[in-house]
Amino acid sequence: MLRTIVGRFAAVGVYLLAGLGVLSLVLLGLGIWLSMGLVMFRTGSMEPAIPAGSVALVQPVDPEQIAVGDVLTVGTEEMDISVTHRVIAVNDPEDIVWAADDEGLDPSAVENGHVAVIRMQGDANEIEDPTPYAVADGEAEAVLGHVPGLAQPLQWLAQREVQLLFAAALAAGIAWAFWPRQDPVAARDRQEKREEAEHAPRHHRR
Repeated sequence: MLRTIVGRFAAVGVYLLAGLGVLSLVLLGLGIWLSMGLVMFRTGSMEPAIPAGSVALVQPVDPEQIAVGDVLTVGTEEMDISVTHRVIAVNDPEDIVWAADDEGLDPSAVENGHVAVIRMQGDANEIEDPTPYAVADGEAEAVLGHVPGLAQPLQWLAQREVQLLFAAALAAGIAWAFWPRQDPVAARDRQEKREEAEHAPRHHRR
């Protein structure tokens, strides 16, 4: 009985993992095809719109398509991390002058739509980010949507120790489920024959 229950759980686990594997491959393929990615929000700088611990789906956006109100992910060379905040200004003349002086930006790149100079601020922050961002093609990603509370489970599942533990538990369940076992019908037949033999009359030679 116990073996049957464990076997059923193991079978369910196999099907679930297979389904997750197929789903992961599909999502990976779609992500590559559509150039999408995931961003984890470890802080609450975008609350209440995007709570801390959320996972957002992002996609590259062309500089000329960036508008005030967009939530973008851009990289920062100073801290070597990405920042995801809301756009509060796009191609302000003073920001373009700053980018030309401090970043060596060619203003014609802004006019041609190859670069956008933006200022951003987190919804929960009282002040905007320290400096503008000059983003070229492929340097900014727009947030398409988010799932609250998904960051921590994904980080936990991404740990190698957790993956090894799941693999070991699944392997043990499969081994238990498919381990050779006695046929209950055959065992009952053998028991009945044994009992019949014990109660059968015995003939003694004289």
